[in-house]
Amino acid sequence: MPDVSTIRAALACACPVCTRHGEVHSQVPRTVLGAPVTVDAEMAPLLDALAAAGVVTVGSCVNLSEATARLWPAKLPALTAGVQPAVNYRRTLVEGLAFVRLLDTEAAAPFPSAVERLGGEVLRSGPLAQVAFPRWQMSALVAQL
Repeated sequence: MPDVSTIRAALACACPVCTRHGEVHSQVPRTVLGAPVTVDAEMAPLLDALAAAGVVTVGSCVNLSEATARLWPAKLPALTAGVQPAVNYRRTLVEGLAFVRLLDTEAAAPFPSAVERLGGEVLRSGPLAQVAFPRWQMSALVAQL
């Protein structure tokens, strides 16, 4: 696993969707990589189940399309353009999906597989994987962990 401080630095984000996220989705506190964070309350049961299974999550949202449209609408065209880097938000935004970004480790492997079985999207780049799925599938995903 990469160094924790390197991961934190790489994931630091000052965009309005991250810094003002609580204006759109109800938030609850959690600790990730030893640091306090807030996560979407609706995502908390899934994120807690992943943490209990040894999966390190580094980003998530119950509906990134909704949050981006409210907090940074000018950025939507660039984020949904046809050509995107390996790990991107295009399908998540276009389809209004929930997403979880996580460290792509052996402990994490069952989760992306479960998302793929349910028709969701799994993207990978370096040490990260990002999964996207309809929010109504969260309880089914929790049950598979």
